[in-house]
Amino acid sequence: MCGSKTTPLRGSGIATVGLLAYVWLDDSEMLDLMLIAGGYGREYDYHEQDYKYRNLFEASERASQASHRGLWGACSSPQ
Repeated sequence: MCGSKTTPLRGSGIATVGLLAYVWLDDSEMLDLMLIAGGYGREYDYHEQDYKYRNLFEASERASQASHRGLWGACSSPQ
């Protein structure tokens, strides 16, 4: 991502997932959190490892689920 800052997570070379990193769009906007809050991503818990923003990501995912945002929203039935 041009002009973005990423922070790779320690031990993030997980073969089944790929690279895990925090992606900052500027000093105050984290792409990871924006995706989770909008319901377009979810918190990934690899063997219940603790990491810096885990509580924030989990709370954001619960809020997006409760508000039926993004992938948590209702899908129309196929006709």
